[in-house]
Amino acid sequence: MRYEVSAFSDRGRIREQNEDNFYLNNHVLKEKHSSMKSAYKTELRSSGEGIICFGLFDGMGGEAYGEKASLVAARTCGFYDKKASRVFFGDSRNISQEEILNFLNRMAFDANREILLTADKLKCPSHMGTTAVILLLYRDFIYCCSLGDSRIYFLKDGRIRQISEDQTDAALLRQLGITGRKPSLTQYLGIPEDTASLTPDIRIFRSEDLDAFLLASDGLTDMLKDSEIAYYMRTEDTSAMAETLVRAAYAAGGKDNITVIAGRVLR
Repeated sequence: MRYEVSAFSDRGRIREQNEDNFYLNNHVLKEKHSSMKSAYKTELRSSGEGIICFGLFDGMGGEAYGEKASLVAARTCGFYDKKASRVFFGDSRNISQEEILNFLNRMAFDANREILLTADKLKCPSHMGTTAVILLLYRDFIYCCSLGDSRIYFLKDGRIRQISEDQTDAALLRQLGITGRKPSLTQYLGIPEDTASLTPDIRIFRSEDLDAFLLASDGLTDMLKDSEIAYYMRTEDTSAMAETLVRAAYAAGGKDNITVIAGRVLR
């Protein structure tokens, strides 16, 4: 299968720093970055000769800590994409779904530990972490891995559906009748290993299940309704899709950093 994929990131209107990052085909944003001038676009091909993975990460922790957490996660994703996949699987064998699930879990646990080690070295006074949404492509399958409230959307025949599930305490807030605050994350990379269990949400789909996909930080999804996101996802060129989505969220208020990875299945 072939995929056209583009990534775009903007600081937004309010934030002084951009704490989002992404990994896509060897491309990672620098630790100190603001807004991209244009989308990064690439074509990917999944086959029986290895796997492809890429991801989006929304850092948190205040000061520069969120930027560091998302960068560590992006670099870990890149390591697994380019090096560890060959170590784990080789280049010329069939890979089972169980092996890929183990691969994604190991990636998440390694990123989590690297962020904790970085926070310890920096003597970070608060939680330093990042959300994560990762896609892994292998042959005709797409594996979706998520931690936190960044989202994955699929578009099929013009209709959108959210594939990831927000890992927050929103249900508890509704149960308690608490309003007026954004739900807190229950899962993220950088979660303390001695107080909580890291539980990536991993789901498997066939490429035929979608025409286009979107990975997005909450800087986009807090600003745009799903119907608006679906409208822009119908754009044929993925760089235009990514840029128009981000600019629409910016125009709607841009209250947070806005980052997307937009892709289309090429048939």
